[in-house]
Amino acid sequence: LVGSEMCIRDSCNFFSNRSVGGTSGGGLFCGSNGNAAIAQCLFDGNMATSNGGGLLIENASPTVFDSIFLNNSTENHGGGVFVGGSIAMTVAFQRCTFQGNTVNVQGGGMGVHGWASQPLNVTIGGSQFTSNTAQVDAGALDVRNPGVSVTINGTTFVDNRAGLTAPGGQAGAIMNLEQSVLNLNRCGFFGNTT
Repeated sequence: LVGSEMCIRDSCNFFSNRSVGGTSGGGLFCGSNGNAAIAQCLFDGNMATSNGGGLLIENASPTVFDSIFLNNSTENHGGGVFVGGSIAMTVAFQRCTFQGNTVNVQGGGMGVHGWASQPLNVTIGGSQFTSNTAQVDAGALDVRNPGVSVTINGTTFVDNRAGLTAPGGQAGAIMNLEQSVLNLNRCGFFGNTT
C-alpha cells in the first residue's frame, strides 16, 4: 500500500508470504505517506529477510485494529511488525494480538525505530504480546532512537523471551533506548525472561 488511504478489513488473511533478497514486510508493506486502516486481519507465518515479518510500516501513518500477528519472523527488527521512517508519523494499534513472532536481532513482537529525529508517535491500546522471542534483545517490543514516542495503554506482556542465542541479551518484554520516550499506563507483565 504505497501512498494509499485504503481500508483493509473483515477477515483479510496474509498467510505464509515471503519477502526475499534483503527486503522487508513479509505480509504487507504500508509506506509513502499511506494512511490505511487495517482492521480484523490475520498475519500468520509471514517472513521477511530484513524488517517486519508480518507488516512493515515505513513513512506512513496507518491505524491497525482488531488484528492478529501470529508466528511471523524476520532477520533484523520486528518479527511481527516494524515501524520506522524518516518523516513525521503517527501510528495506532488497538486491540491487537502479537503472539509467537520471532526475530534474530531485536523486537520479537514489534520494533519501532526513528531514522531522522522526526516525530514518530505510536500508540498501542488494549493489546496482548504473548510468547514472542528475540535471539538478542527485546522479546516483545523494541523502542529506540530520538524522536520516537510510544504510549501503551491497558496492554499485557506475557511469556516473551530475549537472549536465546546471545549471552547477555536484555529485555524479555520491552527495550527502550537512545533517547526514545516510553509511556506505560495500566499494563501487565508476567513471565517474561532473558
